Amino acid sequence: MPKRIPSLVSPTKAKSLATTGRAGPELPLKVSGQDRTERMRKRRDLEDPVMAKWNAVAAANLRRLRLETGLTVAALAGRIGVSVPLVQQHENGRSRMNAGQVKVYADTLGVGVGEFYTGRCV
Repeated sequence: MPKRIPSLVSPTKAKSLATTGRAGPELPLKVSGQDRTERMRKRRDLEDPVMAKWNAVAAANLRRLRLETGLTVAALAGRIGVSVPLVQQHENGRSRMNAGQVKVYADTLGVGVGEFYTGRCV
């Protein structure tokens, strides 16, 4: 009789593997990029509409102030120690800036915090 090698998989996991082809409980399939985008849209729609408009104003002013100072996105990101995609997300309004981030941007660009919220809130 051949020598039996102990299994590294528990009997419960072995049964799960035999029936589902995967170990463990049923896990949701990986979410596609389109599904993720749809979830983000729904989340934004639940946002306070007035706050969403002010976030758009701050994002537009961040871009305007960066261009007025002659900095590239990469240069601004390097000065404040964040990634380039984060600065792009802030400029495009895909990611909200908190008060601390607005202060860091304002100090780096040499303007007051109020400059981010001047302009028309459509």
